[in-house]
Amino acid sequence: MARAEAGRRVVAGRGPGRATIGVRGTLAGSTVSAFDSAVRTAVEPGMDLVVDLSEATSVSAAGLATLAAVRDLVRADGGSFTIRQPGESEGALAELAMTPRDRSRAAHPAGHAG
Repeated sequence: MARAEAGRRVVAGRGPGRATIGVRGTLAGSTVSAFDSAVRTAVEPGMDLVVDLSEATSVSAAGLATLAAVRDLVRADGGSFTIRQPGESEGALAELAMTPRDRSRAAHPAGHAG
């Protein structure tokens, strides 16, 4: 896929204290690079980031790794990281957006020993 086409598959919007980056189609190959570039251009320290995957059809291993790196970068800079996805069938994506506290709650639900 040409770099220009990959750029059209990644859309970015920005408001006060928040950036939204959307992906259309597959988050793989050159689209991963376009996504990473869009994030680094749009997000400043302390900003919240919403990654909109509602129009994504799939995410490659490289895409997941990039999402994890972006999550860590945003949180280290004091922002929040949220993934908007089409459904809960993408378990890896849902888990990626979880904080350590969320993971602890999921592993040890209230009222259950564990």
